[in-house]
Amino acid sequence: MTETIRVSHSTIRSLHRCPRTILFEQVLRLYPLNGSTALRYGSAYHKAMEAYYSNGKDINKAIEAAAAYWQKPTVQIFVEDYRTLENLLSSLLTYHQMFGRDKEEVVGVPEKKMIAKILLTDEEKSHYGDISVDFVVVIDLVTSLEGMIWIKDFKTTSVDLPYMASRLRRMPQLMGYQFVAQEHINEVSGTMVSYHQLKATKSRKTGLYGELKTDFMNFPMIYVSSEYDNWRTYVIYNASKFHIAAKAGFPPNYLSCYEFNKSCPYLPLCESPKWDIDRFMSVDGFVVVPDEREEQEAATDE
Repeated sequence: MTETIRVSHSTIRSLHRCPRTILFEQVLRLYPLNGSTALRYGSAYHKAMEAYYSNGKDINKAIEAAAAYWQKPTVQIFVEDYRTLENLLSSLLTYHQMFGRDKEEVVGVPEKKMIAKILLTDEEKSHYGDISVDFVVVIDLVTSLEGMIWIKDFKTTSVDLPYMASRLRRMPQLMGYQFVAQEHINEVSGTMVSYHQLKATKSRKTGLYGELKTDFMNFPMIYVSSEYDNWRTYVIYNASKFHIAAKAGFPPNYLSCYEFNKSCPYLPLCESPKWDIDRFMSVDGFVVVPDEREEQEAATDE
């Protein structure tokens, strides 16, 4: 009997890093107490931009959404650096000045996760087993610009934007946005990626951050049928690996335990003399972080 394997870009990314992180982060929702300030800033910016475009480029709505997200109580601790709420709000105002008068407008706000079902051929089943694959994406906005329909995606970074865009040219997530959306939405051209750079260098002498660099770039990504074929094989291959990893209880990837100048934050759990998931849920230095998307879906269902 064919077994359906459900995966996403984030699941595959965690699988490559270490299958055990899928158990800790996606199944148990267990994270290190000290959270990533960069990820927090990116999430707040994402919420702000979603509100901005959903409300006809109303900058006040964007500011309200950013402030609400930033002030929301968190179970993780975030050490503040140059990625502050003040700099976030300043960045939003700058973005509005640069792009507020362009002709990009929202033409759709999907409410649910979109899924592309991939059915394997008999030859593929001989390689990967009797499986089918559900590839999941969460699309926030669909926009129109110059007569073309785009999936809108927001990304933040500290690196220069042309370099960032070139690095992400073959990002499976961006490919997935286009390929999955084209099964559900008519005339989607590709993904319009909205990049935001925020960068400041910390002085070794004073410990203070120097001049802030803020930049933005909207960059279109369009993929063709040959790229879909390679993406499809990539998804099937990794879904089969995920299937094996789940059956094996998410074994560790020892190559990721230690990297140059840092180590995996989950080492204290993996190196525990006794494997005890119940105890892991209350170990000092780790907290259970609720899934925001599941909370939002539950609130909508109510």
